[in-house]
Amino acid sequence: MNYTFFILCLLHVTFSNAQRTANEKVGIVKELPASLLELTEDKTIFIEAFANDKKLADHSLNYNEGEFAFKKLKEDNYYPDYIASLELVFKPVEVEDQKRTDKDGNEAHRLVFTSKLEGLLHIMDSEKGLMHQEVIHLDDFSNPTAIVDNVSNYKFSSKQLRGADFNNSTRIFEEVSPINLKGYYKKDRKGQLEAKASYAKEVNDVQIYKLGLMAREYMKRAFFKTPYTEAHTFYTIKKFKGFDITPFNNAIQPIKEFAREPSNANKKQVVDAIDVWKSESAKLDLNERRQSRLYSDAHENIAKAYYLIDELDSAKFYTEKVRVLKGKPKYMTFYTKAPNTAQERQPSYQNPPANIRSYERYKKKDPNHINRVLGYEDKVLETHFNMYLVDVLTRKGGAMSPYMKKKIFVALNRAKPRKSLKKVNGQAYEALLKYHKEVKALFSKQAVDEFFSGKSFKSIQAELAGSTEEAFRAEFSRFSQEKQDLIVDLFDLYAQIILIRNNNGLANGIEERCKDLASRISPRLENLKYADRELFLEVRDLLGKVDSLEKVTNRSVEEVRNMKVDILRFCSSI
Repeated sequence: MNYTFFILCLLHVTFSNAQRTANEKVGIVKELPASLLELTEDKTIFIEAFANDKKLADHSLNYNEGEFAFKKLKEDNYYPDYIASLELVFKPVEVEDQKRTDKDGNEAHRLVFTSKLEGLLHIMDSEKGLMHQEVIHLDDFSNPTAIVDNVSNYKFSSKQLRGADFNNSTRIFEEVSPINLKGYYKKDRKGQLEAKASYAKEVNDVQIYKLGLMAREYMKRAFFKTPYTEAHTFYTIKKFKGFDITPFNNAIQPIKEFAREPSNANKKQVVDAIDVWKSESAKLDLNERRQSRLYSDAHENIAKAYYLIDELDSAKFYTEKVRVLKGKPKYMTFYTKAPNTAQERQPSYQNPPANIRSYERYKKKDPNHINRVLGYEDKVLETHFNMYLVDVLTRKGGAMSPYMKKKIFVALNRAKPRKSLKKVNGQAYEALLKYHKEVKALFSKQAVDEFFSGKSFKSIQAELAGSTEEAFRAEFSRFSQEKQDLIVDLFDLYAQIILIRNNNGLANGIEERCKDLASRISPRLENLKYADRELFLEVRDLLGKVDSLEKVTNRSVEEVRNMKVDILRFCSSI
């Protein structure tokens, strides 16, 4: 049921010396209902950004550091309940060249680069389809003199927008010499100014991040109640000849207390305050002009007090009384109480636009259709990678060198075992879980030697018993045999690189193992025509870096780290 009632915006009234009133403002915290669909139970919500325009291909879309979830995914729940795809709409960066004179009287230019990117937010139910679309945009500055640089030194770690952040992302360069203008922009065939690519990317990257923050806030309002504060004015009396003003004025205190802390006890005090205004106003003579005004002021207090404690029928009744008593003033605000139940706001569902190509991956229909954009499968692969690494390094690591212990220590920190290992080998699962927890507790101190005290590679390996490869294949049984083999070989290749660097190239058989893996991996790479081209080239190049012990041992720490990153990214992409 909809309740519509009126809260009058008060006009300052000046009485004669015999009567004067004052205004007391009270902030009332209310909740706006969810604008789309109120969630009454735990749901998983994700948001992604994508761009179909090639001009945005080199821009970062990872504005929210991966997954956006009000409730985290459980280990075996691959799908979100709701998805929001923020489609970035390309518009060229606006360049304004303001010709000026510097302090020495020389020609100088003030250059203003402004991003005009917008977003179209598609909100989808993963089973039913598109629920809603919303344009997400930032504002232009109100006038040229108000423009500020809100891009320089922008902090991407910010979780909300403030002040000038709500305006389009702008970068300003002061006093640029005419001979340097070509380093900032060029003119196209139509004479339009076109920003240099690096400056365009700078303002667009900030714009994308801010659009993402705005999309997050919109999603919160779409699915959850939003608290907000209303400022309401209550009447008190400064002076009224022949009338005891103390009870009338004291009744404002419970209103303030409830606004600060809306407890049941304070609500009862508000009801008592309402009774005071009712009883005090009943003493007034409505035929006397000044007393009639005070009577209507008291009833306005009563209407607002009922509104404060959500007794809306009573609030409406007394608001109507005030309207009759005071007439219809020039300023009147209409408040509508929205329905409280999500069922009354059920959205209509449609098929998502064709350009949201990832929807088929999101859609709940088959466990084999896991959306890698969510980053969930990437994490699962990385966990298996580290489980496998611990298994191989403890099996073939030889002497417990500081280098090898550090590598195993780091891998254990990221190897919280999967349930697939528990199904394959319960003992190995429990052992790895125990080691993972121990390392987690020691990791901040980097207490490697403390962890390995009383342990050996052999004792760890005895508990794992080479079960990690089998666990990987069980987890990803939906992958083709060729794809499983390729990923396992890539995992193994990185493990061999670590073994070579640990032994400084002296261990027998490791070089042959690397060459054998490279020869097996290479043709499989060529068969995967659908692989990401850039990652394909990185991994193919990697194979040429491990075909001799000398090449592996001469690699820098950073290069080895990049090999690991490239292998994991490639495995996630195929």
